[in-house]
Amino acid sequence: MNKLNSFDEYKRRQKMLHMLDTTYNRDVNKFKDAINNTDLHELVKYMKYRDLRKEGHDVVAEARFAYGRGRADIFDITEGIAYEVVMTEKEESILRKKQRYPVPIEVVYVEEYLKTNKFLHKITWQYRL
Repeated sequence: MNKLNSFDEYKRRQKMLHMLDTTYNRDVNKFKDAINNTDLHELVKYMKYRDLRKEGHDVVAEARFAYGRGRADIFDITEGIAYEVVMTEKEESILRKKQRYPVPIEVVYVEEYLKTNKFLHKITWQYRL
């Protein structure tokens, strides 16, 4: 990568980080869980985080957006996309997040993710969703 592209990438990454609340977690590429979520929610969130990292993306877990605009399960600062892991959350809640978040949202439905991820499908057979 040449210096210009590297500098452009740095500026874009900083722009993404500036969308986050400076008083809360802004650690890049460090997984952070939320104790109030179910174990299964956190497991799927971790696996999605891991998938993104394997693809070379830089991410912030439990990313709180500035000015009270919400908190994403995962914020991909490489692509500028927030990921929300959804297990029981109502559609109205997702729509509110889509309106509030300063970036597009991709919803990761737990049940669908479990079916497509062979590793999780094997170890979560007991959860009968």
